[in-house]
Amino acid sequence: MADQLPPPGPDHYAARRARWLAPPHTPQNTRRTPPSHARLQRLLNNPDPHSDPVWNRGIDQVWKGLDKGNRLKHRLPMNLVIKVIYAAWRRDPDTWPEGAVVPDSDESRTVTSTASPMPSIKPP
Repeated sequence: MADQLPPPGPDHYAARRARWLAPPHTPQNTRRTPPSHARLQRLLNNPDPHSDPVWNRGIDQVWKGLDKGNRLKHRLPMNLVIKVIYAAWRRDPDTWPEGAVVPDSDESRTVTSTASPMPSIKPP
């Protein structure tokens, strides 16, 4: 599998990222989805899952378990884990200030360095 990746660099990163984001090749019928996952998905699909009325209906308990590193009763798909973490960040004023907006994507942005080179230091 590793021999199919390009050499280290931007293409290597893009190939690894594409593999990580690809859905698994396991049949979906092998595991029964717990009803709690469907309930959590409905809560997280709410426009404001970080608001108190939605958060207190179950997302808070999942977050507390994740935050403490506890083992979950059922495996939780990564897309739900990310949504729970995102909602928790939105609730924390130190992590997510009120009114802060996230750009849609930063993949098309180029990074330019504005730092000036360090001056050479000559020994005394």
